[in-house]
Amino acid sequence: SSKPQFQAVDSEPANQAAKANAPLKAPSFPSTAFNIPESTKYLTGEQLDEATRPFGEWFEDGQKPLQARSRSRLWLAFLLIRYGALRLGEALSVDDKKDFHFSANQLFVQGANARQVQLPQPVMDQIAELLQSPMLFGLRGEIFQLDPGYLRRKFYERAKACGLPGKLFN
Repeated sequence: SSKPQFQAVDSEPANQAAKANAPLKAPSFPSTAFNIPESTKYLTGEQLDEATRPFGEWFEDGQKPLQARSRSRLWLAFLLIRYGALRLGEALSVDDKKDFHFSANQLFVQGANARQVQLPQPVMDQIAELLQSPMLFGLRGEIFQLDPGYLRRKFYERAKACGLPGKLFN
């Protein structure tokens, strides 16, 4: 079975809405909708886009079965953090058997800040395809149970490869 291919997802809400022929009045840059304290460190939309493509290509380059399996798990966590705005701990506590509602493109985030997160259709399609792959079959229910230190280290490596500050991938 072939590994699902990386597909870039347009992160601009206005572009997603245009593609779905549904009007969306949200600002292109969330920072224009509210004030962000200067002390808050964050990645811009452009920086997130810069990181997503190389991370996806790195995911695809996993050749050996164990490497591909590991990278698939990291890619899934990246997708949740990137497109769902999940914190690291939230992403690592996702139960892949119970927390996804694929027909509604929603993820149910558990914990102190429990909520429903709407994910873009192409992202949910990638997640569904990976979760159904034979490569991850034996890990169902535990796919996101990764060592946080390992995940951070891999995120820092990808950030460095993109020329972005690794500390913002925390």
